[in-house]
Amino acid sequence: MKSVALMVNRHIAGEQVKPVVKRILKWLEMRGASACILDASHCAGECPVCPENVLENVELAMALGGDGTVLSTARMVAPAGVPILGVRLGQLGFLSEIEPANLETALERLERGTYFLEERRMLEATVMREGQVVYSGICLNDVVVSKGVLLRPVEIGLGIDDERVTAYYGDGLIVSTPTGSTAYSLSAGGPLLAPDVNAVVITPLCAHNLFARPIVVGLDDIIRVVLIKSQKGTMCILDGQESYLLDEGDEILIQASPDVARLVRFTRWSFFHVLREKLGTRDA
Repeated sequence: MKSVALMVNRHIAGEQVKPVVKRILKWLEMRGASACILDASHCAGECPVCPENVLENVELAMALGGDGTVLSTARMVAPAGVPILGVRLGQLGFLSEIEPANLETALERLERGTYFLEERRMLEATVMREGQVVYSGICLNDVVVSKGVLLRPVEIGLGIDDERVTAYYGDGLIVSTPTGSTAYSLSAGGPLLAPDVNAVVITPLCAHNLFARPIVVGLDDIIRVVLIKSQKGTMCILDGQESYLLDEGDEILIQASPDVARLVRFTRWSFFHVLREKLGTRDA
């Protein structure tokens, strides 16, 4: 392992993250390896900013933060197939693999090759406006179409492949991967999906309809979301982090991305074990 890229959560206090960065740099330098920061705004410690073409040669991306940091790292490095190791510095570490106390042990296991990669499927969202592509992006958790700040609902049409399904009148819609089914979709009443299930959850947000319920469709289906009636500020949001302002009449095409997030794992925990540990479910 000669080259490592770091993504650091900018919202974490420097006194918490800088010692971790220094430990990583020290471990790498002792082995003749190097590291760089993926985003200049995340710079912590004396670590250079990665050049634009760094993902062509980097062997590992380390996400220092919480789940949000893993999500932003995945969107950046998944197209290059770079593995991601999440180091939990945030509150919820559902996707992170290790604690800072285990940092050197984890790096040594990576060096020895005693780990495996867990692949998580991602979604691609494309915004069409008057027949033209105006925005496209990938996400690991979810695509959300959400109304603006005013307390007025939006009307959204839903189609699967070439078939019209229904229309929702409410606050918006969540289209979630199995990974994202434990996040916003869960809070909105959507079902949990195990990570290896090839499906997508479509969860309406506060729909003004007695029969509006979450829908589970195949991961290979093309989901078509049309903004029938909108208000100022309606957005298409990826992983709660990237957003694009929508116009009335826009169509969002959501489908499986060819890119996958490759998460470094050291232990084969079951999905339900992780649920109990991270979400606080009670034992039966």
